[in-house]
Amino acid sequence: MRLSLGKNFITSLLVGLLLCSSALAVDPTAKRIQTDVSAFNKNLSSSDTTVQKALETLDDMTAGISDAPSDGTTYGRKDGSWTGISFALEKNAPATKTIVFYGDYRGQYVFSSVKKLPYQENGAGITITSITVSSDVTPTTQLNLSINYCDAQVTNFPGANIVNLSTFTTTAGAYSSGAISYQVPSGHPLYVLFNADPTDFGIPWQLKLTYTVN
Repeated sequence: MRLSLGKNFITSLLVGLLLCSSALAVDPTAKRIQTDVSAFNKNLSSSDTTVQKALETLDDMTAGISDAPSDGTTYGRKDGSWTGISFALEKNAPATKTIVFYGDYRGQYVFSSVKKLPYQENGAGITITSITVSSDVTPTTQLNLSINYCDAQVTNFPGANIVNLSTFTTTAGAYSSGAISYQVPSGHPLYVLFNADPTDFGIPWQLKLTYTVN
């Protein structure tokens, strides 16, 4: 009699375990695990109270870049299958670029009155949008400078067909052009020309040009 009850108990236990397994298959563990919603403030919210709910919310999201810098170009998959999604990304950052030249007043002039201002834009022309000069201290003699471009020339620089973009004299060692729009064609080197001897040694100064790519 005791053996029979033992067999019945074991049989009932096994049946119970099988029923529990079936229930868990329908009601997975992820559905039972609670989440801490206090830090959900972006893609998840206070309604995502279980791991299962949070996963379903993430599964419903559409991939994309919402705050990428834009240059107005739309990107998609090569095969064009992303008909509903576009990505606007910046290809050349920043849009406004800068050429900076540091020098010593008379030191640069004695070395050479002509100084190339290199820029590399893969053959594209540029538009100069501002010119500024600053000095550490007020010099005895102000800088008198010209910003020019010419034909490409390997030796005996500058080359032929010189075009003057701007000629100016600093005031108290400084100069600012304000808003300008000087075009430099593709393949033409840009340079600064010292029109007079600055006379002062040992005064650091800076020439800065901003430009955009044509």
